[in-house]
Amino acid sequence: MATADELLLLAIVPGRHRIRIRSESRLRYALRASELADLCLAGRIVVGRRLIEVLDTQPIEDRRLSNVLQGLGAAAPPLGPRDWLRRTPRSLTVEYLSRLEDQKAVRVRRWRDASGRTRNDILSVTCRAARRY
Repeated sequence: MATADELLLLAIVPGRHRIRIRSESRLRYALRASELADLCLAGRIVVGRRLIEVLDTQPIEDRRLSNVLQGLGAAAPPLGPRDWLRRTPRSLTVEYLSRLEDQKAVRVRRWRDASGRTRNDILSVTCRAARRY
């Protein structure tokens, strides 16, 4: 499980009527930053104040992180941390929620509201995933 997966699990808050994600609009930036942290720990990149330097673009085990690494390696000119975080997609939280669903850590119900937007309701978090924290 990647750092971003664990971070999202920590952001899930049980409530009386529904389970929600705490600070979802800001969480996507934390998820994006954790991707950089994982790539740094894997020795694939070095993050400086002004530049993200890619050391090795060989694919790694986690497909999401491999795609991020390839994107960083293909960026011309090389991106800085601030520019890279600015490019964070709005759908990043939903992508990681889908990853947790694939890992059977959460159960999600997807539905469309009256405006046609897809909504995600977290129905449950498995005890196995919650027990780690």
